[in-house]
Amino acid sequence: MAQGTGDSTTVDGLNRTNGAYYQLCKDFIAAHPGSPAQLSAVSKLNMQQDMDIYKQVRDQLRGTMARSGFFASFRDQVDRMEKQAEATKQQEAEMKRLSNLIPVGSIAPEISQQTPEGKVVKLSDLRGKVVLIDFWASWCKPCRMENPNVKIVYDRYRSKGFEILGVSLGPHQGCLDSGHQAGRPALETCERPGLLEQCRCAGVRCEQHPFTVLVDKDGKVIDKNLRGQMLDRKLAELFGS
Repeated sequence: MAQGTGDSTTVDGLNRTNGAYYQLCKDFIAAHPGSPAQLSAVSKLNMQQDMDIYKQVRDQLRGTMARSGFFASFRDQVDRMEKQAEATKQQEAEMKRLSNLIPVGSIAPEISQQTPEGKVVKLSDLRGKVVLIDFWASWCKPCRMENPNVKIVYDRYRSKGFEILGVSLGPHQGCLDSGHQAGRPALETCERPGLLEQCRCAGVRCEQHPFTVLVDKDGKVIDKNLRGQMLDRKLAELFGS
């Protein structure tokens, strides 16, 4: 037997067993609508992958164990995931709309917004600089994860004529975050560099990446959706560093 073959066979066997058990749980749920035992079976499934089944169980158990604390906890969890899925769907549609509105090679549309200090900032005011238009949201987990990378490139290229214009994908219900200007944090939770307007935090975590548009010194769109090392390499190319 070749080295590693035994391990591979064992893993394949475990995968088949797990797959069969997974299907058994789904079959049990389908065959026992409204049974409290559904809670145990559904807990073995993947909520993101089997969201429809989770919602089905939630709706069925409302009629048989609505007063149960176990059901209340499960119901709230499913409700949160359902809202998150809807927020993700809406953001995907918004990202697609923005991408279609701002094609590469076109002049970026005017953006006008107010800073927390009350000053109006326009994209056209930044002509002569390379500008990253950063569509983001404080409630977007990937946006926040990208914050350190955005700060690195901002600190590296700001003195060479690079600026960031943040556009919040809001408003949303929840707390009101203040933006900050020229790299000066107004809220430690935001930690966003560049020129930013106010952003709203809905306490909802999306799974979409932030949407960015890179504009040259003449206001022409030269690239989109650059993040991390890709953005750093493009800026190095533009600034010759």
